[in-house]
Formats: sequence, C-alpha cells, structure tokens
Amino acid sequence: REENLGCKYAVSGGITWFFEHEEQGIILEDDCLPHKDFFAYCEFCLIEFKENKKIWHINGNNFAADKKLYKQSIDFVSLAQVWGWATWSDRWKASEKNVFYLREAAKQTRTDWCLSKSATRKKFQHINGLVQGLDTWDYQWQVSILNADGLAVTASSNLISNLGDGPDATHTKNDSSRVRLPVAGLQSYKYLDVNNNKGLTDWYESKMGLRGGAKFIIKWAISYSQNP
Repeated sequence: REENLGCKYAVSGGITWFFEHEEQGIILEDDCLPHKDFFAYCEFCLIEFKENKKIWHINGNNFAADKKLYKQSIDFVSLAQVWGWATWSDRWKASEKNVFYLREAAKQTRTDWCLSKSATRKKFQHINGLVQGLDTWDYQWQVSILNADGLAVTASSNLISNLGDGPDATHTKNDSSRVRLPVAGLQSYKYLDVNNNKGLTDWYESKMGLRGGAKFIIKWAISYSQNP
C-alpha cells in the first residue's frame, strides 16, 4: 500500500483481491507463527469441506484448548478466529461487508446464533461499534458466519502462536494469557458429525473476550487511528 488504509480497508481489501484470483487459500498475518502442520491441515480442510456450505472458516489457533473438549482430532465451533486461518472465495464473497445491512440481518438471526447470551450480546455490541466507525474487518466476517448459521473447523492442536504482543502492539498490548502460546503438531484429521461443539465454542467465547459483564469500548480503535 502507498498509504495506511487502517485495519478495515487494508486487510479486507487485500483478502478480497486475493479471492478474486484464487478459489481458496490461507490468510496468515505477519505476527503469527504457524506450526508446519498448519498448512497440511488447511489443505485437508479446504478439500474436505469445499462443497459443505455449512463450513465457512478454518481456524488455525485454538488458544491451546484442552484436547478433552474435542470429540476427535478436529471439531467445529461457531466462532471464527483470525490468527492464521483459511477459507474459500465463495464464502468470502458471500459475507456482508456493509455494516448497516449486517446489523439488520443480525437483528433477525441473533436468536438462532449458537452462542451464549453473553457472547451474543457482546457480538451485537461489536456490530454497533462497527456502525459507529470501528476500524476493523474481522467482526464483519465473524457475524456474517453467525448470520448464515455457519461453522468454523478447529484442530485439537494449537497450530498458530501470536507473537505480536508488547508496548507497540495494537490489539495485544497486555494479552499474556493468549499470546505466545505453544504450538503442537496434528497427526490426523478425524471428525464426527459436522455440528457445533458447544463446550468448545464456550472455550472460544471465553478466550475471545465474549463473556463477562464488561462493556465493549472502541478505545483501541481510536488509538490505532491516531497512531497507525
């Protein structure tokens, strides 16, 4: 880019450009370190679930979840996590980028989201933040998946470690419980039914900050826009 377009337009525009040229692929941010098995896992999932329109997203990061939460070596959750992931061009093109249309759709579908009441409330706060000018792209993608009753694949091994913490970080300045988590290999791709694993989704809700009573604020977005 010749100029800094901010999180919303730079990242989403780059992904859109990518999927104008490729039918499927991996998105890996520069501060995320993958295990070598991440790429084989993504390749398997991109082929295995290409025709299953219930699957929208392939998570690389699972926040070092306990393997006991999984039914098999891979499983399914309602929340897309974007620290190393993969998807298909048709899913990306089907997602809603206009935040006003996104909010109207969410008003109709949120009672059917496979999330806790707390997480549903937080995600709707995120949508309202977008309408008010929040400079990000991933909430639109996550809510589009929820509105479509879609699922994300997740591996029982943590395949991505976020190294982008520290005083100059934008979103992970004080995030010691989620960053620099160890990665581990994934030896098989067994799965059972393609349905939301509620216990595993609960884990993602907790690690993604969607539980508890704290109000959603956009301070970090304001900070980013002032210091890109």
